[in-house]
Amino acid sequence: MYEPDDKELDQLEKDTAVLLNGYLVKTPDRIDTANLLGRLQSHFDAIRENSPGRARPEHSADLRPSLWKLCCHQLFMYNKWFWLLSLLLFAMLLLLNSPYTIAGTLPGRSSYSLAFPLLLVCGFLYQYRSWNEGVRMIESVTPYPPALLMFSRLIVLLVTNAVLGLIGSLYTFATMSYSRSWVTLPFLFDWIAPLLLVTGLTAYFMMKRGMLSAIMAALTGWGVELFMEEWLRRELVGQVWNWALILQAVLIAAGVLFLLSAYRNSMRLTSMKGWRSA
Repeated sequence: MYEPDDKELDQLEKDTAVLLNGYLVKTPDRIDTANLLGRLQSHFDAIRENSPGRARPEHSADLRPSLWKLCCHQLFMYNKWFWLLSLLLFAMLLLLNSPYTIAGTLPGRSSYSLAFPLLLVCGFLYQYRSWNEGVRMIESVTPYPPALLMFSRLIVLLVTNAVLGLIGSLYTFATMSYSRSWVTLPFLFDWIAPLLLVTGLTAYFMMKRGMLSAIMAALTGWGVELFMEEWLRRELVGQVWNWALILQAVLIAAGVLFLLSAYRNSMRLTSMKGWRSA
């Protein structure tokens, strides 16, 4: 059987290169993605015009996006490795968490107050994908406002961290002596307050100034919270934990207000461009 040598194979490759080049498909870039979306937009407009909802514009308020349904959909955006890593870090947190101590009348701070806000920020940075222009253009033609998509992902992380925090709190309460059961509320507020504050600041400034400003504002607010807590514990005497509890309640209320304001803004924003929202 005749076997061609290397020179013949090289010559065959050169002869067929011109014919084969017409069948090669390059990797689509952002211009190709924009052109595709532009061609599909007319079809989307036609479907929207022919939909039954166009005949009843007075019911348009019923078509308002449901945050609950959107959060359920976004829950599956996180792959299994993200959840496995989260569970692994949580298990390490339970093992490394120092016993809940009482310094006089002042409940000591648990490691949850540091771990959960940090896990939320890291998780959101992991999930944040709007810097990719192709993904951003695809999100712009979805039924949901792109800003609401980002807000829902943050809410998913908040709920996930809150559930893990409650599980960890139950574990701590189970290992805590009954005589110290009166510190249950300060213990919960100790990690809920910074978690809600960081989440609220991230959501609010993400809608106002963009992702970079949101992370900076969240870290700054968290740093101020840590400083104020430390100052209360170091400088004040007597029923110091009452003042700390009041501060944490104020921070929880502030975080909730920031989240509500961010939710209203997310319903109005039509796009989010990279590190800035518009």
